[in-house]
Formats: sequence, C-alpha cells, structure tokens
Amino acid sequence: MGRSKTDSSQVVRRVADYDEFKSQISKKGLTMQVEESAKYYLLKAIEGKKVWVHQVWKSSYLDNNTVVGVNPSEEAAKESDFTANHKEDAENNPPTHEMNRDGKVYVHQTPTPNGATSYITSQGDDYSDRNSVGGGNLLVSEHVVSGGDVDVDVDFNSAMNKTWIYSGFAMWEGCQLDRISLLIMAKGSTTSGGASTNFTTLDYPGHPWHGKLIIPAAGDGDLDVSAPVLVGFYPNPNHTEENDVPAYWDATWNPVTKTYDGLTPNVSGEGEFNMFTQEIELFRFANNCVLNGSNNAPWSVDSRDAQRLGDGMFIRMRPTTVGEDHAWKSMVILFMHRERTC
Repeated sequence: MGRSKTDSSQVVRRVADYDEFKSQISKKGLTMQVEESAKYYLLKAIEGKKVWVHQVWKSSYLDNNTVVGVNPSEEAAKESDFTANHKEDAENNPPTHEMNRDGKVYVHQTPTPNGATSYITSQGDDYSDRNSVGGGNLLVSEHVVSGGDVDVDVDFNSAMNKTWIYSGFAMWEGCQLDRISLLIMAKGSTTSGGASTNFTTLDYPGHPWHGKLIIPAAGDGDLDVSAPVLVGFYPNPNHTEENDVPAYWDATWNPVTKTYDGLTPNVSGEGEFNMFTQEIELFRFANNCVLNGSNNAPWSVDSRDAQRLGDGMFIRMRPTTVGEDHAWKSMVILFMHRERTC
C-alpha cells in the first residue's frame, strides 16, 4: 500500500492489491467510485481527508501496449470482476466529497486537464517535425515603417501532444492605439474539382463554412482531395452533445509515419475531425486589443477555462497599425496546458 500527499487537504493511499482495496472499503463502509480513461479505470473511495485508490488497466489498451510492472492476465481478471460486479454501482454512486474534522467540504478546482502540465511560452512548434515541442515561430510582431502589417503564424503539434490554451500575457512598445488580434485558424487541404467522388462541400448559404467545409459524399461528389489536412474538433467536456461542433471524419494517428491512416466518413457529424478547402478562421482568442504607449511589464489576459487546440489548428497573430505609419512592436506569452512540454 503506497501513501502520497497531493496537497495540504488530501492524502492519497494507493492500494496495490485489488482484493485488498475492495476489502478496505468494505470494512470502512465506503462507496466505490470510478474515473474511466482510454487506458484504465481509476477506482476511488473517500474517507474524510483520505482517498483510497486502485488502478485497473484495460485489456483493450494492454493488447497493444506494454506497461512496465503490469501483468496483462492479472489485469484482465481484475477488469472482468470489476465490470461484472462493481462498475455499474461505481458509476452511479454520487460523488463523496472530502471533509475536514469540522465536516466542511474541501473544494479545489483547476482548469488543468487530466494528464496535462502548465506550459508558458512565446514560441510555437516546428510543424515539419510532428513530434517536436518548440522550435517554431515566435509570437512577436514588429511593424516597420512602410513595411505593412504582417501576420505571424504559430503552429502547435497536438496530434501526439494534447494542447490547451488557457490565458496569456502581452507586452508592447511604441504603440499609438494600435491593435493586436489572436485568431485560431484551421489549415486547408489540397483540393481540386472532381466528379463521382466521395467528397463535396457544405451547401449552406450564409454559413461561414459554406463551400469550405469538406463533407462526405456517396460516390456523387464534385471534389477531389489530394492532400487531406485533418483538423481536430474533439468533444468539449463543458458542452452537452448537441452543442459540440459537428465533425464529419475519423482517422487514426500513426506515430511511426506521423500521419493519419484510415480516413473514414462520419455522416452523422459525430467524428473527431473536419477538413476545409482553404485556411479558415474558427474563432478569436483576442480581438483587436488596443495597445498604447509602451509596456514592458507583462499584461495579463485572464481566463477561467482552457480551450482545446485541435490538431491542424494554428494561431495567427494579426497586427493592425492605426493612424500615421510608425514603428511599433508587440509580444505575446501564452499560458497553456500540454501533455508534453519538452
């Protein structure tokens, strides 16, 4: 049995043996709860400031992956018992909150998604190396007289490294009510006209994606997609299902080739990816923020939630010079959450 302290209000007791875990919570009259991921079930029981936990690895994950110190046959037996005898009750048990000795509930919320780490950066990733972290363009805009306003595009590799934007900081110099925007963009696929294909575009006049969103066709399409670029639209945990953005394609990331395999249509719009015929603006993280004078102390742009940055999305830093042409600079530091930070 392991013991670790996660913060001043919580002590986690990790029980190595599955039967001992069940025995402990039975003796203490605790209710079993479960948190499920693609890899394992995390079984929990809360006793005041103590949290008893045990991890049951899924056979579906161990069939294709090796975890050091984990015996697949033992995990399969545990999984079988749990799913047959405890899973339904554990899923339906109401959450049991930690309490102190006065009976007050401990509450701690964080925008950091499970498995992610805080990451503060002014630099994107090198998109030519899909496994890289860093090495890309800087979130720095420098306007020179007669040079025109130039967008700065910053990529993040999120196919193998889930990435969220949380908040940001800005600094600037020489500004005269100039403006800066941060656009979240989707990359475009390479397409051409076709006949009797499996691809067409959204026919929805007035919609911003009209003629740009690539959707499945049943052999009667009018579009060829020679170089598809998949853009991740993953379910938002803060949304109900009907509020999620429809996504019309599924595929599997190949970590060896660093590309997607098995492009499959999802005509119900419940897939994980979309494709577009061109680069398209999806939403704005910052819109025409006015900068004046010089400020070399980072100005914080606070947020209360984290926004997932899907694979195939990138940040476009767009400066706008106001009034008589003049030299000015702006710099952005992003506060992000990422599964890998190096």
